[in-house]
Amino acid sequence: MGHFPFPNGFLWGTATAAHQVEGNNVNSDHWLMEHVPGTIYAEPSGDACDHYHRYPEDIALLAELGFNMYRFSIEWARIEPEEGEFSKASLEHYRRMLATCHEHGLTPMVTFHHFTSPRWLIAAGGWEDKDTPEALEATIRCAASVTGIPVIVTENGIATADDTRRIEYIQRALQGVANCLKDGLDVRGYTYWSALDNFEWMQGYRPTFGLIAVDRETQKRTVKPSARWLGAVARANRLPISQS
Repeated sequence: MGHFPFPNGFLWGTATAAHQVEGNNVNSDHWLMEHVPGTIYAEPSGDACDHYHRYPEDIALLAELGFNMYRFSIEWARIEPEEGEFSKASLEHYRRMLATCHEHGLTPMVTFHHFTSPRWLIAAGGWEDKDTPEALEATIRCAASVTGIPVIVTENGIATADDTRRIEYIQRALQGVANCLKDGLDVRGYTYWSALDNFEWMQGYRPTFGLIAVDRETQKRTVKPSARWLGAVARANRLPISQS
């Protein structure tokens, strides 16, 4: 068994999205769609993984497992629940999440928008409204001013109840990343989706992408073998490679 060494400073992460893990995102469009008569959602998101309150323990666990990056999203419907009305408490919440990442040696990677939007935006015409593309342009320009063009894999994962299959999937995916690096591509990081078994939109809680299982009744976290396997790869910054 050989090993492929990844570049120094390579980012090893896992990810979540606010609506899928935080819980009780009542001002979002998806919360509304989950509760309308005849909804196509299998079940409502409800408390989700209660990550809004449990993020300190969850972030500490990711660091303990060996990851050095955590991608999470900020929920627009919490920050601006009504047009032009901003919640300082919600902004402070996400600042605390950033601080917690830094305290545990995790590089935070922030997603500005992960599918959900405030109810008021949808009521005003949603993403078809003419003002929306202009807001998106401003966001892109802001992001472009502080970033370059290297590649970071921001989401890659598999929904399966068979964790041995998850490990095999990740290993094959990382072999592909290693091949890209061998060919000189500037790949700076890999992010597995997802950190937790979470709310998967219309399918509810049935699909399990997570490296960490979440008990739907107690919110207890159970680390899967895949989390320890990928965490060990991350900590060593090298991938086991079969010589066959």
